[in-house]
Amino acid sequence: MNYSKIRLYILPLVVILICSHSLFAGGWTQPKNQLFAKAYIGTMLASSYKDLAGDNIFYKRDTSALYLNGRDYAMELSGILGGVYAEYGLTDDVTLLLDIPAGRFALHEVYSTDDITVDGDTKADFNITQAVYYGIGTRWKINTGKGVTSLSMMVKIPPGFHNGVASDPHPFLSDGAFQIGGGLEFGYPFKESWLASSLLYNHRFEDLSDELSVHVELGAKNIPSTLIKIYMDILQSMSSFPTNEEFNPRRTILQESYVAAGASFGIYVSENWFLDMGYSARFVGKNTWNIGTFTLGVGATLPEVF
Repeated sequence: MNYSKIRLYILPLVVILICSHSLFAGGWTQPKNQLFAKAYIGTMLASSYKDLAGDNIFYKRDTSALYLNGRDYAMELSGILGGVYAEYGLTDDVTLLLDIPAGRFALHEVYSTDDITVDGDTKADFNITQAVYYGIGTRWKINTGKGVTSLSMMVKIPPGFHNGVASDPHPFLSDGAFQIGGGLEFGYPFKESWLASSLLYNHRFEDLSDELSVHVELGAKNIPSTLIKIYMDILQSMSSFPTNEEFNPRRTILQESYVAAGASFGIYVSENWFLDMGYSARFVGKNTWNIGTFTLGVGATLPEVF
């Protein structure tokens, strides 16, 4: 089978959403009246998923009436995502947050063949274009010193209001669900580097399970006008996984757990404007896609906006 011909676009779940949009993650707030804004675009790709045992699965089995003896088919997940992220300093200790990711997503399933250079018959094609969510939130600095600690909260409003993923009228994915998340963010600067982390709990409505996410990053800025950071993300479902439920590639995942790692590079093209790029991938997990994500962004820090 020629995997280069398989294309499958889907909502990015939380792949890009967990990654920090700002240059420096952690508990730092924006100074009063300062605006940080970033526009970004990303692509993602996955040709397998991890089942409830954490094993990599590359094929599913079609046991419908068309194939009484069963026939394997492959799935590959990819997506094109764009959006905007912004932070505005309401005061020196309180920052307002805005996050609006959107994109075009599609799913293509193809039957496997014995020929490694020729695709099999197409099993199904789906596509959808929509916002992932409309996120508004705040970060409140509660402790300062050499490092900083903040409380953060974000409300994520779905693009639609149908109740339930399984019964969603769209045959592919769903319109999401209302979410409220919050927790602690930490940041500690060094002379030419920084260490940052966050511990966030995300309460999700309808039939989506709650999640606990941990983000840790280490960054360096010892080369003038540039910065490099590496990071790790851990997402843990807060509900027990049902033992008899199979992974459904056509629907929004109700619950998943995974560990991902990534790196990004940024360069200041002027005093206030920057460009950055990054890549992240999931390494271990349960009931989740094996997704790799590449992102590009352009942003600016504008002091004294109002």
